[in-house]
Amino acid sequence: MIELKKISKAYRSARGTPVQVLNDMNVSVQAGEFVSVTGPSGCGKSTLLLITGSLLHPDEGTVLIDGRDFTAMNSDDRALERARTIGFVFQRFHLLPYLTVRENILAGGVALKTPAGEVGARAEELMQELGMSDRADHLPGELSVGEMQRTALARAYLNRPKVILADEPTGNLDPENAEAVLKAFTEFAAAGGAVLMVTHSPTDAARADRQLRM
Repeated sequence: MIELKKISKAYRSARGTPVQVLNDMNVSVQAGEFVSVTGPSGCGKSTLLLITGSLLHPDEGTVLIDGRDFTAMNSDDRALERARTIGFVFQRFHLLPYLTVRENILAGGVALKTPAGEVGARAEELMQELGMSDRADHLPGELSVGEMQRTALARAYLNRPKVILADEPTGNLDPENAEAVLKAFTEFAAAGGAVLMVTHSPTDAARADRQLRM
């Protein structure tokens, strides 16, 4: 499902010196697998996730998602395939503060131009599953942290992606809400999806089927 081949990425420091973050890295995540990535700050975990999600282009290497080469696509095709195939879950949620819960979830379908009736029904289904129906018309500033993360989960699941990429998804959550997120990822993988999660938590990492250490 996810295949990273010989991925390398370097940044330039303030002095112009190249800083190699990833070097000839290979990673694979199969359909039905939940994989966690751990390692010290600055080792390249988030860079790895951004490259996997085609939000950052590698200097060298190939990114295959569901058999398609994202690195060979033009920017428009890559954006369309990203919206169709990948769901993102971040620590800081990235909800739009001026949109309601329902509107934030529906925003996940804009790139695919899904018919309004279809995407609306899917949003209602997800809000029901995640216990957010009674908060549908609330703004993010009116939600608890756990409710914001559940909204972000619903948005990630809206297009029925095959892959979930998660960057410290439980970092701001209490144990109960963190457990709900990890359970959702486990169920997503059990249904045939692929999950790649970056985390600093050894406990959360241990919930995955397989752990990678950077």
